[in-house]
Amino acid sequence: MTSFLGELKRRNVVRVAVAYAIVALLVIAVGYMFVDNYVLNAPRPPFAGAEVDPESLTAPLDDPPAAGATIAPPPPLADDSAEAP
Repeated sequence: MTSFLGELKRRNVVRVAVAYAIVALLVIAVGYMFVDNYVLNAPRPPFAGAEVDPESLTAPLDDPPAAGATIAPPPPLADDSAEAP
């Protein structure tokens, strides 16, 4: 085991591993600052983060329709085949 660690030191593996760790920490720090400043503080649409009232999410099924209420039929669809020559 001693010769394995000695070989790693001789080939500068330990020094390169420490350098990679430092660079990785710097990349993480810069990425965190970027996300914190530019992504999380980005302007949001007006509806983002709006509070939702639980009452507005329920369908108004408590009141049945009136006895004389009728539903109008939908308008007819335009028939495009009639216009073709």
